[in-house]
Amino acid sequence: MYYLFGSKDIVETLIILSRCKSPNSSPFQSRSELKKSYQNFITSFQSEISASSFEVTELVSGAKECSDLSELFRDTSAANDLSQETVISRNLVNNHWAIEMEVRLIEALDFLKESNPEFYELFTLAVNRIFISNSGRAGGGSTSGAIGVIWANPRTNWSTQDLLEFFIHEATHQFVFLDEFRHRHYSDYEQITKPINFSMSSILKIPRPLDKVLHSLLVSVEVLHFREYCLGHPLNPKLHPPTPLWIDQIQKTLESLKSMPQINELLTVRGHELVKNAELKLEEIRSRLENRKVS
Repeated sequence: MYYLFGSKDIVETLIILSRCKSPNSSPFQSRSELKKSYQNFITSFQSEISASSFEVTELVSGAKECSDLSELFRDTSAANDLSQETVISRNLVNNHWAIEMEVRLIEALDFLKESNPEFYELFTLAVNRIFISNSGRAGGGSTSGAIGVIWANPRTNWSTQDLLEFFIHEATHQFVFLDEFRHRHYSDYEQITKPINFSMSSILKIPRPLDKVLHSLLVSVEVLHFREYCLGHPLNPKLHPPTPLWIDQIQKTLESLKSMPQINELLTVRGHELVKNAELKLEEIRSRLENRKVS
């Protein structure tokens, strides 16, 4: 979303959503005022998530609070195609491991602030909490049932770039959730959960519901752009695929989406705009990489 539409669009979305309860209120006078209003917006429809007192992103490693936050990720709806409710372990977090991971995440956030301060500002506006909890299946995640919250389970072999890509990955999920609040992405939410309307994920490389595939597409393109313009293309990434392989996977996702019989009806105007922009950005990256080969 950052490269697809720019920081101004994301900030505008945060402002519009934060003022939805009082659209005629005066403009926000400071970042702090916007952050507080945004947190209040989230708690207005997710009452189980208390507003954070932090003006930037709060890292949570305490066993009790991590356990409470993990319960928000146990989705049992029809859109849950991979039994996500079982992904996060119910065992209490190992405090020593959690503290060690918290230190690494803080260091990576500091690096993100140095390497791309604009994105860091957007990240710390939209993401209120990162909690650390175990899983044998995933390195973390986001859910529409806990907007503003990211679950982290970083692997010990992740490099600093892997950690940065994790932040970009999960922040993009958050931005897409918020964009969907502002602009409806799908015309029929019941239909997108039916297997006939599944498409190929560009990260897991398996057929998934349309909303999961769209998220996967947007995350993939955003991370690739960060590699191209900010981080560099890693030779041996642990979290995401190497760039050439990933480009091929994203192309297959785009082809899979285009071949869906009901795609025109299932996506709204904004949904189609997201796919089109992702396709254009992918071509931009591919062109830049090919030009460098030639030169």
